[in-house]
Amino acid sequence: MKYTLLFFSLFFLLASAYGAAISDVAGIAQYMQIYQLNLPDNALFATEAVPYGINNSGNAIAGGISRIAYYLELGNGIQRQWIWVSMNAFSQDLTKIGLPTYASGAVWQITVSNMNIQTNVSGITTGSNINTGNIEFWPYNYGTGLGVSGIGGNSGTYDFNDTHSGSANYSSMQIHNYGAGQVLLAYNSWGADYNYDDVGIGNNTLSNVVTSYTNSDWTFSRNAANYTLKNLEVWVEPTIPLAVPEPATWLFLMIFLSFANILKRRTDLN
Repeated sequence: MKYTLLFFSLFFLLASAYGAAISDVAGIAQYMQIYQLNLPDNALFATEAVPYGINNSGNAIAGGISRIAYYLELGNGIQRQWIWVSMNAFSQDLTKIGLPTYASGAVWQITVSNMNIQTNVSGITTGSNINTGNIEFWPYNYGTGLGVSGIGGNSGTYDFNDTHSGSANYSSMQIHNYGAGQVLLAYNSWGADYNYDDVGIGNNTLSNVVTSYTNSDWTFSRNAANYTLKNLEVWVEPTIPLAVPEPATWLFLMIFLSFANILKRRTDLN
């Protein structure tokens, strides 16, 4: 069993050689990458297939998973931002933890526990075992009404606690720390043609282009084209711990994958 897990650990890591999280995130050795997606400027994922660069959702993981992690990386040629948010697993179905399209059947408006947050963006609360998380994953339109009771929010603006309509296609993939009143990452407006998609790390502080309001969850920002690098990754931690390679082997593997990531990001930024 040990060597089987080691084989699959190395297989997933090598298959995910362009996962930027490998070079940014501490403690990633126990995770397997399930998805990677270069976010487009104006997606049409309500009707079109999601063009994942990596999709390992069809590979069953013996024993299931204990944690799910999301990594978002944004760059504009001058500055690169990234965030990693891991949490206790809210599903064992790997097809329902990626982009929550109509085709996936994934809809999640729930609180999540035991979040670990790492980022290079100032102002975001980082740390481990944070139990005030919530996610808003759906392919629908949504409004500012409070969708989850007991976690706060502003019913007058789009923030960390909104309500989906159950229909249409504006779409949301958002992770929040409601205890800190913070949006951690957001990717919206990917369902249909709304000019440009919304994407951001941390709370948005600028007025949106549709109304005069400032929506902290980036709704109506239509800013995706501002970034030449928009990389979304989804990782999982198996319930059965992975066998980690010997230090020398792991160091060589990390150097190789980090070098591959540097080359990939230079290409994406150009």
